[in-house]
Amino acid sequence: MLIHSNEVSKESLLLHSLSSDDYIENIGPIIRTAIKNNGLDNLIETLQETVCDKEQQLQEVSVKGSSDIKLAVGSIIEVKKISDDLRYKVLEINDDLESTGKVLNEKNKVSIKYKKLYNKINETIFVLKSCLQILELTNKIIDLIGKKSFYHALKNLQDLVNIHLNEIETFEFTKKIISSVPTLHKMIKEDCFSFVKKWLGNLERHFHTIGDDCFQQLQALNSYWAETRSQNPILAQYSINSPIELSVRPDKFKTFDPFSLNNITLDSVYDSMMVYDTINELDELKEQFKKEWLIKKDRLVYPMYNSNPSQEMFLDRNQLRDFIYSLIGLLVCDRLIGVKTHFKLRSSNESREMFVTICKRLVPILKKHVDEKITTLDDIIFFKKLICCSIQILEQCDYPIENLYSILLCILQRYMKIITNSFKIELVKNMNADDSMPLVVKDMESYKSISIISWYRHTPSNNRFPKQLPFSSIYPMTCLQIQNLIKEVNEFIDDFYSYQGREILQITIETIDSVLNNIVIKNLRHKIESTIKEVIAQNLINLEFFSTSVREIENLLSYSSESRSIDSIHLTAYDNFLATRKLAEDKLFEMVDTKVEDLLDFVDYNWRTKEQNPEPNIFIKDIGQFLQMMFTSTFSNLPRTVKSLLLLRTFDLLSSYFLDFLKRSSLFTKEAIYNFDMDITYIESIINELNGQNQNQPADEDEEKSIEEHSIPTSVSLQSTFIELRQLINLLKSGTLDEFREQSIRMRTYDRIKPEDAISAIHKLEREPEIGEEANELQQDSAIASISGSGRFARFGYKFKKSTAG
Repeated sequence: MLIHSNEVSKESLLLHSLSSDDYIENIGPIIRTAIKNNGLDNLIETLQETVCDKEQQLQEVSVKGSSDIKLAVGSIIEVKKISDDLRYKVLEINDDLESTGKVLNEKNKVSIKYKKLYNKINETIFVLKSCLQILELTNKIIDLIGKKSFYHALKNLQDLVNIHLNEIETFEFTKKIISSVPTLHKMIKEDCFSFVKKWLGNLERHFHTIGDDCFQQLQALNSYWAETRSQNPILAQYSINSPIELSVRPDKFKTFDPFSLNNITLDSVYDSMMVYDTINELDELKEQFKKEWLIKKDRLVYPMYNSNPSQEMFLDRNQLRDFIYSLIGLLVCDRLIGVKTHFKLRSSNESREMFVTICKRLVPILKKHVDEKITTLDDIIFFKKLICCSIQILEQCDYPIENLYSILLCILQRYMKIITNSFKIELVKNMNADDSMPLVVKDMESYKSISIISWYRHTPSNNRFPKQLPFSSIYPMTCLQIQNLIKEVNEFIDDFYSYQGREILQITIETIDSVLNNIVIKNLRHKIESTIKEVIAQNLINLEFFSTSVREIENLLSYSSESRSIDSIHLTAYDNFLATRKLAEDKLFEMVDTKVEDLLDFVDYNWRTKEQNPEPNIFIKDIGQFLQMMFTSTFSNLPRTVKSLLLLRTFDLLSSYFLDFLKRSSLFTKEAIYNFDMDITYIESIINELNGQNQNQPADEDEEKSIEEHSIPTSVSLQSTFIELRQLINLLKSGTLDEFREQSIRMRTYDRIKPEDAISAIHKLEREPEIGEEANELQQDSAIASISGSGRFARFGYKFKKSTAG
C-alpha cells in the first residue's frame, strides 16, 4: 500500500514537471532520484504513457479546432479590411500631427523665450525689493535716530546687516550703505548717550525743585506723625523712619515719587541701557554715566572746595537753604536712578561713597556756619529744621547719616549756648529785681502755684492770707526758668534727635549743670557779698532751697527717654550750692561776730562798785535786744541747722568774752558780782527764749538728718555755753572755797572750773577779813593746791560731762 502511494505521487510529480515551462530543470531531480532508487524502468514507462496521452489529446484538439480556424480566417479578413481603413485614417492623422507639431514647436520656442524673460523679471523684482528694503531700513534707522528711538534704530540696523546682500552687493549705493553701517552704529551709540547727557542736564535743573518737594513731603509726614502720636501716647517714643512709624505710614507717603511729580521720565535712560546692553557695552555706559553724574555733583558742591577758609560760604539763610535743597535733590535723584534701573547704572555703594565724600567737606563747613553765623534762636530753629529734615530724607534713602548727625549735636550745643545766654539775661534781671525779702502770697491759688513751681511741700496750718514764704521771689522764678529751660530742650530734641541718646542727655545735663553753676550760683555769690546781713540771711535761705531743688531737677532730667542710657544723673551744682551756702554761713557768722564784738566794745563794768543795780546794764540790754531782733526777725526763716549753729556761735562768743572779762579783772566786789550775775542771767534768759523758738521751728527730713550726722547744737548744748561762766559766778557769790574743796560738791557744781581759776577768782573778791581768816585762807589754799594734784580727774570729769551734754 505504501509502495503504491509512492508511485502515484511520483507520477503526479512527473506530469506536473512535464507540463511546466521549466520541465527540464524540474525533471532532472526526478530522473536522478529514480536512478538512485533503481526505478528508471518505471520512469520510462511512465514517460511513454504520458507521451501517448498527450498525442491523443493533441489529435482531439486538432479535430475540434479546424472549424474554428475557418471561422477565424473569415474574421481575420474582415479585421484586415478594417485595419486598412484605420491605417489610412492614421496616415491622415499623422499628416495633421506633423503640421500641428511644427506650429507647437514654434510656440514652444516662444514659450521658452518668454519663460526666460519672466525669470529675469522676477530676479529684477527681487533685487529691486531688496534694494527698497535696504533703503527703507536705512531711512527708518535715520528717522528713528532723529526721533531719539535709539534702541529701535539699533534693532533695524541689525536687521539691515542680517539681510543677504550677495545679489545687490555690486551696486554702488549698496556698497555705500554697507560701508555706512559702522558709522550708523557709532551714531546711534553717541546720539544715545548724548540724549542721556541732555536728560541729566534737565535733571540737574530740577535738583532744587526735587529737594523742595522732598522737604514739603517730609514736613507733611512730620505733621501727620505728630498728630498720630498725640492721639496715641504709645507711639510717642517712636520717631520718623523708625520701624513702628514705617509700619503704619500711609500709602500716600510711601508712594511719593519726585520724578513723577515733576514729569521726569527715564525713557531715554532705559533706551540707552537697552542699546548698550544689546551691543554688550553696558559697563561702558555705566562708566560714562558715572563720569557725567560726578560732573553734576562737582558743579553743585564746587563752592565747598573753593571757598576761602576764612570766608563764609553761605551769605544768608536763603543761600544755605537753596544749597541744601539742591544737594538733597542730587542725592535723592542718585538713589532713585539706582532703584529705577535696578542699580545697573548707579550702585548703592557708589551712591554711599559719593555721599560720604560730600559729607567730609560739608560737615566742617556747616559746623563752622553754626559756630559763627547762628546767633539767634530763630536762626538755630531754622537751621535745625533744615538739617534734621535733610537727615530724615537721606535716612529714607538709606544713606549713612552718622556724619551728618554730628551736626545735630553741634546744633544742640549751639542751641544750649543761646538759651543759656537768654537764661542768664533773664536771671540777672530777676536778681536785680529781687528785694531779698521773704515772698508774700495773697491767695491759695498763688500759694499752690508757687509751691508746685518751687517744689515746696510745706502744708499751711491755716487758710489765712496773705502768707509769708521762707524764700524770696528769686527762688520760684529761677525754678520756673529752669523747668522751662528743660522743657524747651526736650521739645527741641523731641522731633529729630532719634539717635545718640546718651550724648544728647549728657549735653543736656552739662548745660543744666553749667546754668546752675555758672549763672545761678555765680549770681547768688554776688548776692552774699553784700554787707547787709538781712540780704545774706535771705540768700542763705534761698541757697538752702536751691540745694534741695537740685535733686528735683535731676528727677526732671531722668524722665527723658534718653536717661535710660545713664545709670544715674548727678549734677555737680548740688555740691556747689552747698559750698556757696557754706560761704554764706561763714559770711553771716562773720558779720554777726563783728556786730556782737562791736557791741561788746561798749561793755564797761565797775568791779569796785558798792551799789546793786535794779536791772541789767543798758549795754547788756542792747546786746539782748540786738540778739532778739536778729534771731526773731532777720534770721527767723533761716534753716534750723544754720540758726542753731548761729545761736551757738553767738552765745559762745558772749560766754567766752564775759568769762575772759571776768578773769582779767584784778578785783571785784560782791555788788559787782551781783550786778554781773543779773546781766548774765538776762543773757541766759535770752538764750532760753531764742532756743525755745528754734526748737519749735519745724525741720524737714534733710535738716533732721543733718542734725544727727553733724551733731548740730541742741537745747542742751546751747545752754552749756554759759556753764563755766555760771559756775564761776556762783562760786564768787558763795565767797569761799569751802564747797569747791569738797570733791563731791565740786564735781557736781563746779566741774568746769579749774582749781587755779577758782583760787584766783576768790582772791580777787573784795571782802573785810576777820580774826583767824588769814590762816584759814592759807589752809584753804593749801587744800586746793592739793586738789590740783587730782586736776586730771577734774578735767576728765569736765570732758565727760561736756561730751555727754553734746
